[in-house]
Amino acid sequence: MRDLIEMSKSIPLLKATGISLEIAGRFVGKQALSIYRQMDPDVPRHILQIPLLSYSLLSSWIQPPGKPSKKSFESQKADGHRPLVFAHGLGGSHGDFIPMIGFFWLNGRKRTYRMSF
Repeated sequence: MRDLIEMSKSIPLLKATGISLEIAGRFVGKQALSIYRQMDPDVPRHILQIPLLSYSLLSSWIQPPGKPSKKSFESQKADGHRPLVFAHGLGGSHGDFIPMIGFFWLNGRKRTYRMSF
């Protein structure tokens, strides 16, 4: 019986804590929504693409680190389009283009060249 009396005294405290947490949650949610709406529309799309880009990191087996890169290209069979040459930026690798090359290959562009520095 004594535990029941103690518990009934703490209920207003629990209720006040719950209400405070609800108010804080709504405030944080509104602030997050406000920031999300001010963001560039392309940012969420790019964030969703990050897992796809991580596969290019797995392509390091194509050219192990320390192995000299191939400086010449063999001509590929004509596919009716101009050849595409991919050159990565600072800190990139030729594996960064695997998703793009796959996309172009599925759309009929077979002459693609990746440069490695």
